[in-house]
Amino acid sequence: NPSIDDMGPGTDVPTPAGAVSRSLFKKQSASEAHGSDFGIPGDATKPLFKKNSLDEMTVRRTEKPIEGKVPAKPQPISPLVGDESAKPVVRQRTGIGSYEDPADARREKRRPGKTGRPGK
Repeated sequence: NPSIDDMGPGTDVPTPAGAVSRSLFKKQSASEAHGSDFGIPGDATKPLFKKNSLDEMTVRRTEKPIEGKVPAKPQPISPLVGDESAKPVVRQRTGIGSYEDPADARREKRRPGKTGRPGK
């Protein structure tokens, strides 16, 4: 009987003649495993990933709108009053008739107002 040291790891057994591989995956060759994603340089095989053409890159920006009757735009909620609708709404300080909440203004203030006394 051979000793355990003479037996080896047991993984180097040759495949019997006529045996069929039961694996669902093809074993990679060394060149496939260590080559780049675009194949081996000088190899005529197709790359693994296809680059987009210019048409595929710009498909959303070059789409044409559907021809036909355009639906009417909805009216804005606030009524338009002449040219003044184009001007921005001027907001004053909180508490002097503006619509801003004073609690929001206190929350926006970054540092607490200190009185100079500790604990106050």
